[in-house]
Amino acid sequence: MKKRMLSAIFLIILIIGITACADKKDVDTVNGFKYAHDAGTGEITITAYLGKDVDVLIPKMIDEKNVTIIAYNTFKDCQNIKTVTVPDSVKKIGTSAFSGCINLTDITLPNSIIEMDGFVFSNCENLTNIILPESVTIINQYLFNKCRSLSSITIPESVTRIENQAFANCENLAYITIPENVTYIGAGIFKGCKNLKTVNILAKRENVELYEITIEDIQIDPNKKYYGNPNDIHTYTDGEPVFAFDFCDAEIIWADS
Repeated sequence: MKKRMLSAIFLIILIIGITACADKKDVDTVNGFKYAHDAGTGEITITAYLGKDVDVLIPKMIDEKNVTIIAYNTFKDCQNIKTVTVPDSVKKIGTSAFSGCINLTDITLPNSIIEMDGFVFSNCENLTNIILPESVTIINQYLFNKCRSLSSITIPESVTRIENQAFANCENLAYITIPENVTYIGAGIFKGCKNLKTVNILAKRENVELYEITIEDIQIDPNKKYYGNPNDIHTYTDGEPVFAFDFCDAEIIWADS
């Protein structure tokens, strides 16, 4: 009798647990968007997309709470997506959020965004043009790496830093303007941009710090194979960019040149 009672209790607990899990799943997913609720701020983070839409409209609110963050890898490798509209409630886009969306051709970014981590649009091979929000101050590393069809990008005056290889392998990019307020340019930002002809920098050369290292700065790893003459920093670092405009044949035009 006691065993039957314990079994019945266990069964009830199991059913309640399954029901609770089912309810939680329903609460955490809406219209194909998985999300998390921050109890402290009351804000919503989109964590994954399970939908199949070609044109994606990210909701501004879920459960009457503002959607403020698109987390890392949220749309990664969603190859069916062609267009995305980000609402003006979003403040941050995490690492690799749209990476590998190879059929993405157009994305609308609002001026509410203040932070975009690295690799956000890497491998978006069919993205042709983009206008960055006027609220962004940093173009992070590899942000547009391998956006091979990207031919036009508008960088707002709010940007002050461009990090390593931000536009690497944007093979269709022919011309770009870097605004006056930029004070730092990282390594190899145009590496692999084989059709880039002109880089127009509106800042004076003396006001911009360019990434560069010397042979003395290199930490030699005994387990790594290095190439070339140790007195030639370009070959000795195994092909990695060591200056801001390494592997870039474009004409660099400064405001004071």
